[in-house]
Amino acid sequence: MIQNDPRTHLIVLLVMSMLVLFNEAQWQIYSMLVFSTIYMLFHGIWTQAIHAMFAYILFKILLLVMPLIMPGLAPVVFSITQIYPVFMIGVVFTASGGSRILYSLDALRLPKPFLIVTMIFLRFFPLLLKEIQTIYDGIKVRGIFPTPLHLIRHPFIAYECLVVPLTFRCLKLSNELAVAAEIRGIACLHKRTTVYQTKFRANDAITLFSLLLLSFWLMVGDFSD
Repeated sequence: MIQNDPRTHLIVLLVMSMLVLFNEAQWQIYSMLVFSTIYMLFHGIWTQAIHAMFAYILFKILLLVMPLIMPGLAPVVFSITQIYPVFMIGVVFTASGGSRILYSLDALRLPKPFLIVTMIFLRFFPLLLKEIQTIYDGIKVRGIFPTPLHLIRHPFIAYECLVVPLTFRCLKLSNELAVAAEIRGIACLHKRTTVYQTKFRANDAITLFSLLLLSFWLMVGDFSD
C-alpha cells in the first residue's frame, strides 16, 4: 500500500477531470476507469474499489434498460458513467484525512475561504449520507417505504418524508460544524503544524508519470481515430 501526498491526489483529480471532459469515447472512459481502479487498489482502498466497480456495472445495466422504463433519467445515468473515474479518484483524495488535506492545501498558500469551503465539504458530506440513512431507517420502521422502489413510485411523499427532516438536520449540522471548526482554529492566521508527514516522495513522482502516460495514450488514440 502506498500513500501519496494529498497534493498529488489533487493534481490527479484535476487532470482526470480534464481528461473526462475532452475524451468521450468508451475505450477512453474504460482506460481512465482502469487507472482509477488501480489507483484505489494501490492505496489500499480495496473494499471501496470493489464496491465502486460493482456500482459502475450496475449503472451500465441501468443504462441499457433506463430508456425503456424512464427515458428522462437515461442522460443522468449516462453522465454518471462518464464522470465515474473522477469520482473514484475523489474517494482516494477524501480518504487521505481532513488534517493532512488541510495542511497540504495550506502549504500551497491557497486562499483561506477556499480551504474553509473544502474542509466543510469533506466533513459535511459523510455526515449528510449518515443522516439520510438514519432518516430512511426511521421511515422503514414506520412502514412508510418498505423498499427503495416505493420512493420512486411516490416522489411527493418521499420529498415530504426525506427532504423536509433532512433540511432541518442540515441546519443543525452546519451550526455544529461551524462551532467545531472555530474551536479547532480554522481562522488562525499563523502557520499550521501537523503530526502528519506531507511531502513529495518517489511514489508521487511515479503516480504523476503514470498519469502523464495515460494522458499521452488517450491523446494518441484520439488522433489516430
